[in-house]
Amino acid sequence: MSEEQIEHKDILGTPITTGKYVVITKRNGLHVCQITKVTPKMLRAVPIQKGTRYKEGWLVYPHDTIVIDSEAAVAFVLRNGS
Repeated sequence: MSEEQIEHKDILGTPITTGKYVVITKRNGLHVCQITKVTPKMLRAVPIQKGTRYKEGWLVYPHDTIVIDSEAAVAFVLRNGS
């Protein structure tokens, strides 16, 4: 099964593809991440903040994410100094 055939949607119904920026919840916190891999069931989300110890990211379900635009992700990085 190729990645083009897999279609996931976030909690608001926005399509999720590789390279999109999403917000996920992990360990009582919000993380801004980038999707690096799409599997038939889950997504690989890698945090965009430097200094985090989860460099390979997490596998998350699509319904546990919210897609944000790239401008919001850049603003997050600039505001937090990452």
